[in-house]
Amino acid sequence: MTTQQKPKAMLSLHMKTMKQSALLLSSALRECGFDVWSCVDFEAYDVAEMVKNTKKADMIILLMNEEWARSGQCEDEFCFAKKMNLNSHEAGRTFRPNDRKPVLLPVAFAGLEWEQYAHIELLTAHKNFITHDGKDLTVGDVSSTIKVIISTAKKVAQQPLLSSSPSPSLASSSSSLSSSSSSLSLSSSSITSSLSSSAGISATSIITSSSHSLLDLTEKTSAQQQQQQQQQQQQQQ
Repeated sequence: MTTQQKPKAMLSLHMKTMKQSALLLSSALRECGFDVWSCVDFEAYDVAEMVKNTKKADMIILLMNEEWARSGQCEDEFCFAKKMNLNSHEAGRTFRPNDRKPVLLPVAFAGLEWEQYAHIELLTAHKNFITHDGKDLTVGDVSSTIKVIISTAKKVAQQPLLSSSPSPSLASSSSSLSSSSSSLSLSSSSITSSLSSSAGISATSIITSSSHSLLDLTEKTSAQQQQQQQQQQQQQQ
């Protein structure tokens, strides 16, 4: 019996200001069946691990405060995640009509001046954009915000995972449709060929029949002319 693959969530955060929030959110996500990765699990920031886990992730949860917005490392994480998101359909990692992955789940905390940062302001138009009334997940309406984050993450998890491909039934239907199209094309070709052949035979028959009729008329006309000449010669004699 195969084990169902857990949906993968990655947290992007500013380590010094969001570590406790990340630990709290990671724990809540794991309790709900998510496989979670974040830099808090490592003593030092590891770019290779970040890249590897971004590629594997079904969703990237962005814990955005002013420090995150100004961080070069956090901007790199966002840019790489956005690149993976934008080309996921074209690269065959996801398929329409499902969302491109990794899906971005931006969480904006109090005090973030997002209009000052183009990449963050762009995220405000995202359907998954979440705001929190505190500076981190240790203050404010923490319970409600975590519920919204988990609810949104579960909706993402209901879609096929990152490595999935079109379902066998869809592939089978596509194959059947292709086969039907081929059969239809063959039938159409046969009908066209038959019609062309019939048309050719009919045209030949008509031409041959017309030729015979013209020959008969010519012979009759010639015979009548000869008879008239004979009658004229007899009258002259």
